[in-house]
Amino acid sequence: MDTPSQSHSSPLESLVEKDGGGRSASATPSTAAGRLAVAAGRNRAAKETVQEAFCRTFSWPADDFSRLCLRATLYPHARLLVLFGGHKTDWLSPDRSLVDYCGALRSSRAVDLELRDFARLPENRHFARRVLYLHVSGRRLRALVARCLGEA
Repeated sequence: MDTPSQSHSSPLESLVEKDGGGRSASATPSTAAGRLAVAAGRNRAAKETVQEAFCRTFSWPADDFSRLCLRATLYPHARLLVLFGGHKTDWLSPDRSLVDYCGALRSSRAVDLELRDFARLPENRHFARRVLYLHVSGRRLRALVARCLGEA
């Protein structure tokens, strides 16, 4: 059994940079699970977000991401309503929230999980969204994310 005075080296500890005093240069979790989360966060930081990949792929400014991604992922008949002024109402607010949140994600797996949660929202149980499909298409969003992140 290890005592606190014994030091052992693990691959995770090599990820933490030490300063001259032997202390961690940044606050480091003491548990193995915490160190794994820090290591995963560093690996994830190197990967770009969906928003960055979308803007790079289509050469559009980052400010236009929400509007353009929403337009690209809505069902075609829902896009017609948006063209005729339907965007001024709040019926698209769950879709805007979904697109904004997915823009900050870094993998298609995370987008899939978010889409699964999105489908269960109470706001999506209304007739217009459930039967008339006046919402974002999950397939379109998945395909767009896969294309932008190079996973297609």
